[in-house]
Amino acid sequence: MNRLKKIIAVLSIVGMVGIIAPVQAQTAEELQVQIDALLASLATLQAQLTTLTGAPAAGVPAACAGITFTVNLAQGSSGNDVKCLQALLNTDAVTQVAATGVGSLGAETIYFGPLTFAAVVKFQNKYAAEVLASWGLTQGTGFVGSTTRAKLNAILTAGVPVVPVVPVVPVEPEEETGVEGALDVRALPIPSGVEVGPSASDVAVAGFQLRASDSSITVKRIDLTFNHASTTTLRNAVSHVALYDGDNALLGVTLSRDTVIVDNATTSVVRFSPLNVIVPKNGSKDLIVRVTIAANPAIAGTSEVITVSLAEDTAVRGVDAAGLQQYNTGTTATRDFTINSELDQGVLTVKSNASNPVEGVIFGSDTGTTLGIELFRFEVKATIQPVTVEEVTVVLTDASSTLSYLHLYDGETLLATEIAAGSVTFEDLEVDIAKDATKVFTVEADLKELTSAMAGATVHVEVDTGGITGFDAEDNDVVSGGTADGNSQTVYYVAPVVTLVSQGITETEDPTTSTLTEWFDGTITFKLTAQGEDIVIPTTTAGIVISGWSVTDNEAAGVTTTSQLITIDGKILSSASAADRIIAAGTYRTIVAKARITDVDETGEYYNFKITTVGWDTAHVLADALIAILKTDALIFVK
Repeated sequence: MNRLKKIIAVLSIVGMVGIIAPVQAQTAEELQVQIDALLASLATLQAQLTTLTGAPAAGVPAACAGITFTVNLAQGSSGNDVKCLQALLNTDAVTQVAATGVGSLGAETIYFGPLTFAAVVKFQNKYAAEVLASWGLTQGTGFVGSTTRAKLNAILTAGVPVVPVVPVVPVEPEEETGVEGALDVRALPIPSGVEVGPSASDVAVAGFQLRASDSSITVKRIDLTFNHASTTTLRNAVSHVALYDGDNALLGVTLSRDTVIVDNATTSVVRFSPLNVIVPKNGSKDLIVRVTIAANPAIAGTSEVITVSLAEDTAVRGVDAAGLQQYNTGTTATRDFTINSELDQGVLTVKSNASNPVEGVIFGSDTGTTLGIELFRFEVKATIQPVTVEEVTVVLTDASSTLSYLHLYDGETLLATEIAAGSVTFEDLEVDIAKDATKVFTVEADLKELTSAMAGATVHVEVDTGGITGFDAEDNDVVSGGTADGNSQTVYYVAPVVTLVSQGITETEDPTTSTLTEWFDGTITFKLTAQGEDIVIPTTTAGIVISGWSVTDNEAAGVTTTSQLITIDGKILSSASAADRIIAAGTYRTIVAKARITDVDETGEYYNFKITTVGWDTAHVLADALIAILKTDALIFVK
């Protein structure tokens, strides 16, 4: 019997022993010792089996076949070892890269992005004793260094432990009581100007943003107003209207005399009720309107423009934390779409995908090119007929010309590669999209070898109206509508990654006077993790700055602060030594910023604090959008 057969036989015997070994007259402790010994033997034999067969150990993903982690990995890295890393992280519900979409189980990629970074942090926290303790760290860094690689390699050798995926039961956040809120609405930039034909199904034609101030608001009812030509009523042209929260349908209404609450020749109102849409305190919720067109729409002439709006002050009704009814205020939000009775050729509608990369930092290298950085993700839907996409044109803004090539992907399939320029057209694509189906496209970029002049440059990609061309099943040129906008990315080869730990703002009475609240005190605690190389935080205002802000009538303005105190790992930044201000690559330091606003003088004005500067090495500062999370809640001054 050769060695491989012996190992397989022994593995079988070990498994049988675990089942049939007698347990009479044995204590629980003695049984546990036997179990531990058997598991250790099993792990050793599995490792030998992997060596002989080249197959991954039990439970190890196929993406890890032949992989050993020999080099450090960080955000911006790419390669098959990154794909294996994501696959290993996805075997555990606690450390998974993503629940769905790109990076999720079975959809791993070769790029180390923000989702992988966050998952690595969770992995390091779970195995902190093995990964972090020797470095004196208590929180994961997202940097795959020597101890993290050792743990990953141990899992590759011994196999992945079975970790049950426990369904997450969403918990509604506790709401403050007795707080009165305010609600306003605005139209979203897309979709807009959409053209639809007969029998078009569930086409997005308008979007609205609901915003809540001072309190969360639960929206219970929305009345949509449709203005149209005087020769028909809406229900003779539109058969169904639906309201969506992203890709999730909230409520649909089939139009009839009973469901259209205002039904005349020029104006129709469709009511969506009951709803239970929660708009978070000082946050927003985006809602999309989708319509289905009648097979033979009765419209004025061959083409008619329909205006969708939240036209009345009572169009949106909700309830705040004080239990008070709140209605929308502010400028009327409107969007137009067109019904074309002669439109029978295919229609392509483009919009940004929900997994479009958020605004942030992308990391390159000052020693070579960096390949396959995802910049933009958008989707294209075909209606009326099946459509074949021939060309996609994207508009690129690339400060300092940091990009060398752009790549267009259909899922994992590379469609085309072009030299980066202000306008890039990917030709001869021949991508088929079935009627009412949607394709998701991804734009990736290669970064040039970066110089110091390129650090801090921004890149941005979008698809304008008409940026996609193709033909339908009857060989007609398609109508293309909608736009898709990527989020700006800032390019660095060395930079800190910002993580908010906590924030708070309190009112303080001046003990020297008999007046009421005179001061507001704010504290913002956050981590800076160095990526690429070591970084140094300056002691001057080029380093960390906290400022107080006041808000009146939605206009923000800086206010004078006193008692500013910035510490880095407990040491006062302004007097810290150079050694105390260095953040080694792959590690982090904790920053605590405190300040006081003393010129509180206007009743009804809101005050808050935010970090306005995060700089390093005296020459680089993160843009405002990259540190927007570093702020406190707002408190209102009442005197």
